[in-house]
Order: sequence, then structure tokens, then C-alpha cells
Amino acid sequence: MPGKTPPLPCHQQPLLHPSFCQDEKEQLIQSKSSVASLVGRSKTIVQLRPRNPEHLVKSTIPIKAVCDYRQIEITICRNDECVLEDNSQRTKWKVISPTGNEAMVPSVCFLIPPPNKEAIEMANSRDSELFSVSDRLRLEEEVESSKEHIRQLLESMENEDKDETVARTYLSELKNIRLRLEECEQRLVSRIQSPSSARADGDTIQENTIRIAEQERMQEDLQRLQSDLRFISETCYSFLNKAPAGSSTPHLRSELDLVVNKMDQMYGLSSIYLDK
Repeated sequence: MPGKTPPLPCHQQPLLHPSFCQDEKEQLIQSKSSVASLVGRSKTIVQLRPRNPEHLVKSTIPIKAVCDYRQIEITICRNDECVLEDNSQRTKWKVISPTGNEAMVPSVCFLIPPPNKEAIEMANSRDSELFSVSDRLRLEEEVESSKEHIRQLLESMENEDKDETVARTYLSELKNIRLRLEECEQRLVSRIQSPSSARADGDTIQENTIRIAEQERMQEDLQRLQSDLRFISETCYSFLNKAPAGSSTPHLRSELDLVVNKMDQMYGLSSIYLDK
């Protein structure tokens, strides 16, 4: 069975920038303002449907004269409020004047004043559909949730950067100890490869005395290195137990194991050589 795909590091995860959320919120506010403006304007829109004879009026509706009109049966003045009784003809309507007279009058002489019921209903429907109270609350919650997600990602990235800095610092200290151990190792190997003379004359005794003194100094150096390593290793283990996210963490673990093993080998070998 294939293993689970490991999660992407924080710096590779898709990141929604805070400015994007802010822009979206501003656009929502602007859109709500535009819709509210349209809802208000819908109450001033004149009616056009009654001008189509295919949409017969089911009851009388008020109309307003936009010009003067006179004929034998009826006299209408501009701004008179009349009543539309029949719109079955496209060019002429049967209207009732303010004085109660009825006549067929050209339809261009009138407008059907607001409110336009259909326009208002459509505007309210769009407002409800796009920006109902529940929708607005949901969108605001999504924006806040996105902002929280971004905050967590940024915090995670900051922690990862801190972990990386700490890991590299410990790596540097361990490598410094390893270099000093390698230097001690070279000196010890050189002494082992140059055995002392078996003769018991004065020069040989002095040479062996110098060798022992040098090895004792090396042993003291190793003890100091061992103390330094003990401190740094405890610090590293404490750091690694927190499962840091830095990319240098695996290198730190392997370097720590390498240096601890080398220290054990070198200290043991030096002690054996000194005993001899």
C-alpha cells in the first residue's frame, strides 16, 4: 500500500495574502452599496409593459400627461393625472380625463409613472439573492476565516524560519567540535604510527616522557571537548524532541550522531594509548 503523501512545507502551501481578503471585503461593500442604490432607483423607474398591447391591463392604472391634447370629446393638459382604461391598441389608449371624460388618445401623450412594481420586485429579489442577511454573514465569516488561516500560515512560516536558524547554529557548533576531534585523531594516529624505541637509554626515556606528556594534554583536550559536546548534545536533543520544521533538522540529527560516535571512539582510543 503506498504511503500517504507528506504535507507540503508551509512555504510551499498556497497562500492567500491578507491584502486579497481586504480587497474582497471592500468589493463586497462596494457591491452592496451599488445594489442598495439600484433598489432605491427602482422605485423611480416608469412602467413600460403596459405600452405593449400584448400585456393588457387587468384594471385601470394611473397615467400622467406629458403634453397638452385637445379634441372634441376630451381636453387634457400637461401633468394631468388621468386613468388608463384600455391599452389594446399600440398607438391609442382609451383614457379617462380628470373631468371624467373618456376618449381614445395617442399613447405618446402619456407616461406611466412609478412605482414600477416589476422593477422593484426584481431589485428586491436580486438584493435578497445576492446579499441576504445570511449570505452577508457567511461571506464575512469566510473572510475572517481566511484571515485567521493566513495568520496561522505566517506564524508557522515564522516558526519554521526560527527553527532553521537554531538548527544551523547547532550544526555549526557540532562541526566545530568534529573538526577539533579530527585534529586530535590525526595527532594520535601520527604517534601510533611512530612507535617509541625499545631501548632504555636516556634519550629514549626522555622521548617517551614527552610522548606521555603530549598524550596527557590531548586527553585533557578531549575531556574539554567531551564536556562541550555533552552540553550541546543535550541542547540538540531537547530541540529535536520538539519536532522542528526547518530543512536543516535531518542534517542536525545525523551530524549529532556522527560527532557523538567519533567522540566515544577517540576518547577510548586515547585512553588505551595512554595506558600503554
